[in-house]
Formats: sequence, structure tokens, C-alpha cells
Amino acid sequence: MTNAAVRGSLPEPSPLPPVDKVLSSQMDVSIDMARHLESLAAHYDQMAAALKGSEAGEAFSEEDLQGKCGDKASWSLPH
Repeated sequence: MTNAAVRGSLPEPSPLPPVDKVLSSQMDVSIDMARHLESLAAHYDQMAAALKGSEAGEAFSEEDLQGKCGDKASWSLPH
């Protein structure tokens, strides 16, 4: 197969999206990833505090355990 035949069999190149749209999209993804990372770090801190409390002999009440299953923002840990 010749070079011309190979080139002729290739699909037409599609136009590239504008750079500003690519950068904007990447910024949106980066912000979303940062929010997820912050949430994960907060969750880790909550679990570390719960483990520390558990190792210190603190017991979780039924209310504490129920709170863990609901809205993450409302989680409370024993003090």
C-alpha cells in the first residue's frame, strides 16, 4: 500500500476545540477533584478521631451510629 493510499483511507481530521474551552473544562474538573479530596480528608479526620476515641474506651451511642449513616456534614463523634 502506498503512502497516498494510506492517507486516502484515513478519516478526515476533526477540528480541535478552542483552547479556552479545554482550559475551562480542565479547571472545572480540577475544582471538582479538589472538593472530593477535601471531603475525603474530612472523612479521614472523622474516622481517625472515632478510632482514637474507640481506643480510649469511649463507646458510641445508638444516636452516634445513626448519625454516621445520614448526612456526612452532620456526623458527630464522641468527645
